[in-house]
This record gives sequence, structure tokens and C-alpha cells, in this order.
Amino acid sequence: MADEEALLHCWEDRHENAAKLHGRGTDAYWAEWTKPAATCMRPAGHTGDHAWTDDTDIGVEFPSKGERRG
Repeated sequence: MADEEALLHCWEDRHENAAKLHGRGTDAYWAEWTKPAATCMRPAGHTGDHAWTDDTDIGVEFPSKGERRG
């Protein structure tokens, strides 16, 4: 896959997002911390809400030098 075709993801962290939205230490912030660590895998620059994917379900592969994938 060519670099210009590579999909860039949002990568927003659920817990850091809660800190931005609600402020650290608030009840809403701690409510988010009771949920599993998760990351938004929607396209970078998306509009609307984040879609959380549990971090245990995310894998990253790096191709060998010169190898093309996709």
C-alpha cells in the first residue's frame, strides 16, 4: 500500500479523553476509568463521537523493509 493510501487512525485514548471532557477527579472521569483501556480507531480527523476499541483488541504490524502489504 502506498504511503498516501495508508489510513491514519485517531488514536485518542478513552481515559485521556475523559480527562479532557470532564476534568480529572470528577465522577464522570472516574466512571470512564472503570471501563477497560480503549483507543479510538476511527479515521484521523473524524467528526462526531469516538468509537472505542479495547486496547487488547488492537494489533500493529510493521512490514519488513521493502515489503508491501494491502
